[in-house]
Amino acid sequence: MTKEELLSSIENRKKEIEDLKEKLVASEKESLVLDSINAKVEPSLPKSEQALSLCSSIYSSLIENKVELAKLKEIIKTNEDHFILLDDFIAELPSSLNEIYFFAKNNNYLKAYAKLDSIKEKFAKLDYFSSYAFFDYVLESLDYVDIFLTQSKLKNFIDIGEEVSLEDASNYHLLASMLKTKFHSLELKNEYLDESLIYLVKNKVSEENNSIHSSSTLIAFVSFLDNVDKELPLCSTDLAKEKEIGRKVALNEYNELSKLYFDDEPNLECSLILFSLRGRFSKDEISSAHFLENKNEEEFKMDFISSTALRKDASSYNDQVLVLSKKAMDGDDESFNLLARFLCMRLIDSTKFDITLKAIKDFNFKMLLLFFSKCVELGLDEEKQVLLFNVLDKTKQNKRKGNLEEMAIPLYYLSFHIAPSLKNRFICLKKDLLRSPKAHKIKNKTHVNELRYLYEEDPNLYKAIGKKAKDLNIKSWDCFNIVTYYFLMAFIPAILSAVSLLLFYFFEIEKAGTSFIYAIPLSFYPVFFGFIGLNYFGRDEKGSSWFRRILGLDAIIKLIVCTIYFIIPTYLPSLSLWSMPLLVSGAFSYAYSLLLFKEHKKWASYAILISFLILLILSLVFIVIDQMQSLIH
Repeated sequence: MTKEELLSSIENRKKEIEDLKEKLVASEKESLVLDSINAKVEPSLPKSEQALSLCSSIYSSLIENKVELAKLKEIIKTNEDHFILLDDFIAELPSSLNEIYFFAKNNNYLKAYAKLDSIKEKFAKLDYFSSYAFFDYVLESLDYVDIFLTQSKLKNFIDIGEEVSLEDASNYHLLASMLKTKFHSLELKNEYLDESLIYLVKNKVSEENNSIHSSSTLIAFVSFLDNVDKELPLCSTDLAKEKEIGRKVALNEYNELSKLYFDDEPNLECSLILFSLRGRFSKDEISSAHFLENKNEEEFKMDFISSTALRKDASSYNDQVLVLSKKAMDGDDESFNLLARFLCMRLIDSTKFDITLKAIKDFNFKMLLLFFSKCVELGLDEEKQVLLFNVLDKTKQNKRKGNLEEMAIPLYYLSFHIAPSLKNRFICLKKDLLRSPKAHKIKNKTHVNELRYLYEEDPNLYKAIGKKAKDLNIKSWDCFNIVTYYFLMAFIPAILSAVSLLLFYFFEIEKAGTSFIYAIPLSFYPVFFGFIGLNYFGRDEKGSSWFRRILGLDAIIKLIVCTIYFIIPTYLPSLSLWSMPLLVSGAFSYAYSLLLFKEHKKWASYAILISFLILLILSLVFIVIDQMQSLIH
């Protein structure tokens, strides 16, 4: 606000006072007139109710005017008092400011501050004018006078060779940060703020250098430097230099503490605090590899515990890994990952490596596979991979089982990252898992891409068919399992059928009517064969089509043999005993194939159906003819 605006505001207020004075004079005249009327009228008025009422009305009006008059007098008196104070303040202000500048120039800051306090005390009494713009202007200007004195005092300290204390620097910064810019420029405020921050950063750097270093003091100092950047992003060259000095001090302290808390005096909590601060510094400037190589806090924590364990004696290390192993088997992922890190430590000695291998021997097959994959992922070298794989490979065949979808991810990862010397052994292990009947079934239902890739399927063309598998647990199938499977599927049913037929034959069942019982041994083979196929493929998978066709062909062959007897019975008299059982068994085989399996190609389904119906009709016709001829004879 300019001087002219200030004087104009004061003149306007004085005009308001003059208007009030004129109103007061008019009220006094009105009061005198009422008094004179009352004096003249009162004696001559008749003593009636009307007269009394008129007198009362005149008297009330007179009282009201007197009250209003008293209020106006009070307002005028109050305004006159405030304006007297304002006039006195305006009259004294120029000389008071000159005195302040004079005292400051002569380094007499006690008197300068005393004079400023006196001005502020007198101005505080002018709160009556707080709604006027000049009041805010003067109040803001006095703050700038205050910070000018502080600036002058600190410069004088430097001139006489004294250092600016942290308290003075903090006070200067507080004043600068509280400056308002309603009537003053933002550039002026930023100049004061920049200079105050220079003093403050210098003192903070000095304090940090002289203090006992710890993670708490470092994080406070780094936070202070960050706040300086946020408070004044565009700063002077001098302030930028001071901030750079502070940043170097923080970096040196960071590297010093990282070595202390990680190597010399291990402290996980303090190390984690330092790890959280690593983003404040350039990667090239951080000296500890532990604080650079770990991607997140969890990895860093694992690395810290692993490195600490490496420095323990064998007995203490053994106790620790046994506890971790038990927790891992109970489902604790952190303990599981820690054991993997222990094995992958570059500086681990053979004794501790063997202790770790011994601790994981109680893991089940799936856990060992996941553990091996985790170690390979963490960079386990080839020689140690071989030793760890030996533990996995020693798992008994009947214990190599687990959730296939969960094992698919490590199997797929290891297919590309396992050591070259282990590839052939790993392929054998993987094939044993993937060629079991249940694995084949799960493969056709899975939504895990890695499992599809293991079977070399294109996930974009993949379409799931058939019902969902009841569970995802499979067993490894080696050569013994495969031989046993085909033996059960083919040889055992054939033997059972042959033995049962021989037993039935020795019973010497010769009558055609009772020969239906021969259908039972003739049906052993398709029943067993169908059961095995259903177990391997399920009802509606692609492989089930072949089982349906085989059983359909079995039915057709039986009906063909049955029909041959009726066509040429004279030449094949021995078939008379088998015609009816073959008919029944053939019908059973076809019905059984429809029940258990699903055909995916219509032509095959129709071809078998038509052939079966033709042969069945022929057989039934010949049976009727044969029975009729028997009745005639």
